[in-house]
This record gives sequence, structure tokens and C-alpha cells, in this order.
Amino acid sequence: MTAWMAKPRVLAVGILTAGLLLAGCVSNSQGDLTLLAEPTNTFGVDEEIRIALANPSQSMLFVPASWAGLAVYRQLPSQGWEEHILPDIFQPMQATTASRIEYSIPSGILEPGNYKLVLQGRKGEEGTPFSVEVNLMVVQSQS
Repeated sequence: MTAWMAKPRVLAVGILTAGLLLAGCVSNSQGDLTLLAEPTNTFGVDEEIRIALANPSQSMLFVPASWAGLAVYRQLPSQGWEEHILPDIFQPMQATTASRIEYSIPSGILEPGNYKLVLQGRKGEEGTPFSVEVNLMVVQSQS
């Protein structure tokens, strides 16, 4: 094989290796993290909505300190989604290794409809980004 043919192979292998390494470094792995609505995924409009981030391995997390740091998306009649409430950029974040982090959304904040709540944070010493979400339904309360 001539020298000019060997260089493209080395270059291709180098690019492929770099791509694989970068893909592993910037993964959006949530691991064992789960965002749950409690006690159910259906709430009345006049009920406090409670969700919890389960962190069973007690990994180091950097997450919003309150529900105002979560993104809330509302489902449209066309089955698409729209941004309903954006995370408050002035909302403080907290570092924690707690096995469970709870958030409460006061009653009356969400009107009847289907919602997706998204929590974004960082995990571990490297600060790997993660994103977890939960779907919930808000219904008109029975009088």
C-alpha cells in the first residue's frame, strides 16, 4: 500500500474514534432518575400538584430548588405541544444527594388539560446533563 492511501485510513479511523468518544462524553443519560406525579397523574384544578424526583442511587445532582425551575408544556388540540410555563431563569438551583426531591405546584396554576413537566439538571462530579419528564392531566374539579 502506498503512503498516500494509508493517510486517509488513519484519518478516517481517527475521526471515527473521536466521534465515538465525544458521543460518550456528551450523553444525556438520566440513569436511574425518575420523575413521578403523586399520588396519581390526574389532578383537579383546585388541587396542589405534587411530583417527586426519585434518585435511588443518591447520585450528586444539581437541580431546581422549586417547581418554578421546571418547564411545563401543554398539549394542543392538534396533539402537538406548546411551551406553557418556561423555567424561571432566576430560580436558584440546589446541589443534593437526596434519594427523593419533592416539588409542589400550587392549585390554580394549571387549567384543565394534558401537561408534560420537564426537569433538567446535572448529575455527578462531571456535571452530565440530564432531563426527566412526567405527563399529567388536570381536570375540572367536581363541585
